[in-house]
Amino acid sequence: MCVRIYELLDQENDFTKCFIEYKSDVIAQINARQGKGSLFLVKMHTNKNNAKLKYCILNSWSVAHVVLYSVIGYFCPSLFWLTFFIGVSYEIIEYYTFDCHNIFDIFYNSLGFVFGYVIRKKIKR
Repeated sequence: MCVRIYELLDQENDFTKCFIEYKSDVIAQINARQGKGSLFLVKMHTNKNNAKLKYCILNSWSVAHVVLYSVIGYFCPSLFWLTFFIGVSYEIIEYYTFDCHNIFDIFYNSLGFVFGYVIRKKIKR
């Protein structure tokens, strides 16, 4: 799945655009362990212009996770633990099947859900 879209890496608008970076050895180590099938990891190591990606903590994929889980949190506020379990399960499947896992995804899924839940509570007042 992840491996089949390597051709997107050379395009200007790809899925690995970094929005927030934080120069830390811990972040660099976490990003380096994303899995060999990760588009983000492949781009970080194959394109010298994107060396700063190793410090990226918010990229296009992360934004997609936040948006998707915000919608779920807004429309299905009682399903936090179910969606959390599904998100963690999917990361485990990605780890063993596609080797394109990212530990930050679990954080961004939860953040997105909470964001959608909070928006719902603010609007419903």
